Amino acid sequence: MRIVLLDASAHICRLWKAEVARLKNEVADAMRWGDDKLEVSIFNGDLETLELRTDKETVFFSPGNSFGGMAGGYDRALAHLFSDAGDWKTTDQYVKNWILENSHGYSAPGTARLIRFSRPDSPAWRKYRASAILHVPTMRTPEFLGRRRTCLS
Repeated sequence: MRIVLLDASAHICRLWKAEVARLKNEVADAMRWGDDKLEVSIFNGDLETLELRTDKETVFFSPGNSFGGMAGGYDRALAHLFSDAGDWKTTDQYVKNWILENSHGYSAPGTARLIRFSRPDSPAWRKYRASAILHVPTMRTPEFLGRRRTCLS
């Protein structure tokens, strides 16, 4: 399995690279997914410029909100990617409905829900063989986080 960490900030990507290198040295044997070695890649850029060549199924991670709203930033870019009609709102509504039907309308921060899509005409499938979003809420409700240099400042 491969995990791709993606950010537009070169500074964040440098920090990730240093941490992944440290982890590889300390816990290399633990970096596995079943019998397969876990590969971690860092990409400095955005979803539109991501180059990912794979014949394996891909899952994108969404650090969204507990209700599944995908109207802002990275989540909106994901919603565009998974829409076969080019309208991010269809993906936004699909995710909200999935959470409503499968999680009583709310996924607590820190929980993980694998939301599968059946959209062979979507850019997500055509470009990355992506058929699911791993929705892991990092906040209860959508909120503006401000413009910070890094997530640490």
